[in-house]
Amino acid sequence: MPISKDAVNAVRERLSELQTGHGNITLILERLSSLETASNDQVALQKAWDEVSPDLAKLVHDDKVLDGKIYDSLAQEIASHGITLTPQENLEEFKRVAQQLLEQINAMDNDISDILMPAAKGELREGVNAAFTLRALSLHPRRALPAGKTLLSLFMKENDDRSEQEKQKEKQINDIVKKAYWDAALEQVSSPSPDIQIPRLKVFYHDLFSALKPFISREHPVMVALSSPLSPSSNHLASALNYLILALNLMKSVCAPIHDNDIDETLAKLENIHKLHVPRETLAEEYISGMKFALHMGQTIADDYQSFMLKYGDESNIAAMLRGSAREQEREVIVGLFGQEKISRLWKRWKGSDSGVWTDKLLDVVGSLEPLMASPDLLPPPLIMSRVDLAEAQTLFLGLIITASIRSLVPQLSPGRLSVLYRDNQDALQKEATFTERLWTLIGADPFTNDHATTESDLDGIVEEVVSLWRMRNPDASGDTLTKETELRDMTRQIINQEAHPVRELLKKRLLDGLKQRIAQPIIPREKASGPNHISAGRALKPVARLKPSKG
Repeated sequence: MPISKDAVNAVRERLSELQTGHGNITLILERLSSLETASNDQVALQKAWDEVSPDLAKLVHDDKVLDGKIYDSLAQEIASHGITLTPQENLEEFKRVAQQLLEQINAMDNDISDILMPAAKGELREGVNAAFTLRALSLHPRRALPAGKTLLSLFMKENDDRSEQEKQKEKQINDIVKKAYWDAALEQVSSPSPDIQIPRLKVFYHDLFSALKPFISREHPVMVALSSPLSPSSNHLASALNYLILALNLMKSVCAPIHDNDIDETLAKLENIHKLHVPRETLAEEYISGMKFALHMGQTIADDYQSFMLKYGDESNIAAMLRGSAREQEREVIVGLFGQEKISRLWKRWKGSDSGVWTDKLLDVVGSLEPLMASPDLLPPPLIMSRVDLAEAQTLFLGLIITASIRSLVPQLSPGRLSVLYRDNQDALQKEATFTERLWTLIGADPFTNDHATTESDLDGIVEEVVSLWRMRNPDASGDTLTKETELRDMTRQIINQEAHPVRELLKKRLLDGLKQRIAQPIIPREKASGPNHISAGRALKPVARLKPSKG
């Protein structure tokens, strides 16, 4: 399959804009064209990518003139054709580091192989656990990684290989050279005169920005604040200390785990300061101490980061390599457990008709709401590793059905009706606008935001949300409102508890049909045609009906 022209053209258009200011752009554009001509030859495509990718990466990371998202889009397109984005020797080292990572990260509380493949023994059992962990890191890194860490941080350099004597010598030199600088800085920061204190704080803001710039987006709120003029404040030193704490938290998110304890100790010390109640001199001393640590840690992380970038590229490349490793590990485990012949036979039996689309069959399994974790026979071998994800999809699917069914009891009102009903009552309008959101939160179907099972109190809350909205819409209701509210409560509970409720069944079918239609469409939009879809020259065009213009 040819390389997507959209991905290549996005890079080409940006490079064309830069052509006058960068001498090697012409060469890069030529190499970019070779990607397209080699797209059906994997060997030639690998060679073309190896030639052009270092230049593109330099434009992103060093020159900062090419948007990283544009580069990432092209890299993902190249990777989808089975091309290795990283040189082979670095890829082998990546695999070794990833293997060490699997041993360090406890992504699961239990042995997942007991759930996914209870028949796996010995090395295959270990392979199942490794494959699942890699899969989790590839698809849901925030859920699999230690709190506050990023993929990049886990591949940073872990150890300082220098001897203690070398470290001590460097420390002595730094102490002598930097003492005068920090003494002057402390004197300026602790000065009661804003004319002396503020210029020095501005320098430190810029220092923190520079320390974070290699690995934190400039659009991050902290980076925006550090690079902007100082905001008005009654205590600029206390504000500076707050930004120092935020900067250290950002450093922790990208540093190697070996540095976490040092950063945590500094953070604990800074966060325990009563900024508005300690003497200015004490606050200045703690700020300077924290800045010393932050700038030193920033340089340490920058050194690690530069070494990392030369080998692996940015975090999106790490994610791509993890996905490749996950696919490789998963394939080895499944083939090792079942064998190729059995996999093919079970797949055909599960899929059924040759003319059928396997994604429709998969959606039927999800839509059946039969518990996948307790019924391994519902899926063929190639999809066994997806059971956890598909079980979560079932939870989401059920949550959508219940939410939509309950919403039918108090349908969403048109803007005109809302305006007539509530006039300028902003509280009521806000409750109307957020009703479905509150309902979804109480149902607790989203595994990414909810970590507990729905309780009886949650169900009571759902019922009361429905009744409360009905009351708000009918403040002057006549007749037996108590009977109406009791009916609403009963209907809401029936929708929640009855799997075969007619409304649920109807909406389930509609949702399933809609999902099948959506998944049948390409994830990546089809490339725009270079010419017209049809030619009408020489023939009369069919008149197009138009609405009459308004007389008003």
